[in-house]
Amino acid sequence: MPSTDARRTLLAVVRSSRPLSPSQVERLGSRYPNQRILLVVPSASPAAVAVATAHGWSVVTTSGRGSRLVLGDDVHDLPKPLDPNQRLASPRNRGRPAYGTFAVARRLLDGRPITQGELVLETGLSQPRVSQVLTDLARRGLVARWSEEQGGSWFASDWDGFLNWWLETYPGPGGVATSWFGLRPVREQAVAAIAAVRAVGGRGVMSGDVAADELAPWRLPHSALVYVDLRTARNLDLAGVLARSGLTPAGVDQATLEIRFPADPAVWGDDVDAPLPVADPVQVLWDVQRSGGPDADQAEAKLREVLSERAARQGVRS
Repeated sequence: MPSTDARRTLLAVVRSSRPLSPSQVERLGSRYPNQRILLVVPSASPAAVAVATAHGWSVVTTSGRGSRLVLGDDVHDLPKPLDPNQRLASPRNRGRPAYGTFAVARRLLDGRPITQGELVLETGLSQPRVSQVLTDLARRGLVARWSEEQGGSWFASDWDGFLNWWLETYPGPGGVATSWFGLRPVREQAVAAIAAVRAVGGRGVMSGDVAADELAPWRLPHSALVYVDLRTARNLDLAGVLARSGLTPAGVDQATLEIRFPADPAVWGDDVDAPLPVADPVQVLWDVQRSGGPDADQAEAKLREVLSERAARQGVRS
């Protein structure tokens, strides 16, 4: 069972459209006495973050500056997330590629030939940005383009190599995660979490072991992972709804369920309104690789096989 300190990790998520100030933190303190809070705000002054820390609260800023996560007695200052429109890495900037690169790659890895204009619409990136990403991927020998007479669509010219490149270079979904413990089978915990997210007006999708079992049944899931977006939520007390579903905040070592608020805007699958929505399949594979367990390699291989067959049915792959 989770420890007493673990249960105090997170009790409520509070979102504000205004920059966070010390006085605002104090006002919230009177509204949420003796609770652990995750504050989601556009920005926060160092003084406001310090006051929040004194309350034992975590702060996540959409600007990426001043974010701090408080877990029990541990305090973690979070790095600024990648800008989805950041330029590709260059000799002067050897950081990881931006999320926009991986969003375009996700679309191409599903095997469906797709035009540059369709990629602009489906990823939300600008036309110059998509063109830049395609040029870089083509230079790597991972994608190619049909002639204008053939429709001008782009496709994965080396699907297996492309997938390996994606898995090896993807920086992870980023964002903030909270850990939970439940007694029910982990699939039921994931279903309960999705229901809780929908109850407050947010959206959520399953990934990791549970999603892999939906896409390519191979092993009993060892843990559950749910990606959550609360930007459209009517009620931000997700933690309270989760608690009423039989889930308890827990330390990472005791957790059976992870709730993650991702920084990557492309982790969501094609149908978030499905009864059991699943994250983007390539994301699921990436998460399964890191799930651990004695048979994780076999589960990964089975899922890769299913994704390969799906890509072949969709269109072009080698």
